Amino acid sequence: MSNMTKAEKYLKKEINKFSGGLIGIGLDEDLESQIINNNNINSINFLYNNNIFNGGKYKLKSFRGKNVNIRKFKRKFKKKRTDIIVSNVNDIEEYIKSFVGISIYMCKDRIYIYGNKNKCSVPDITLKYKRYKTDIIRKEYNDDSFVLIIDARYAKNHIIKDKWYYIVDTINNAIEIISDYLLN
Repeated sequence: MSNMTKAEKYLKKEINKFSGGLIGIGLDEDLESQIINNNNINSINFLYNNNIFNGGKYKLKSFRGKNVNIRKFKRKFKKKRTDIIVSNVNDIEEYIKSFVGISIYMCKDRIYIYGNKNKCSVPDITLKYKRYKTDIIRKEYNDDSFVLIIDARYAKNHIIKDKWYYIVDTINNAIEIISDYLLN
């Protein structure tokens, strides 16, 4: 309990207010037990990053033991069927370009992303979600942790828009890699 970050403590308090369906990605055991004990949550899916590099695609392992490809989330969880998504940024940072569009597609209420702000670019994630006309509350704490609360109720996405943003993000990443290489 003492090694919990302030962001995790905040989420532990918020979990009592959750209701409906929930997808948890890379959550700690304390948060998982809090979610399981909440009687208002009617369906729970926990996913873990097991770092399996299989066929060129990273997979997340569900608590039932099945591997779920991040790009096949749309088939598994369907459009606007999940009320809340809670995710640790450490488990999704490898495929954040795909995850932003997929999470908007799946979620009909709120998306919580938390983690260490030294390990990822919080403004970059915020800008990617702002493209979909979402309201974002950003909480940063002294222990280098953060929580992004994304209100996805009025967010709209389209397959062409998602593909366009994916291409733009890929080009931006390529430019960053090239500039880092040239500067070194």
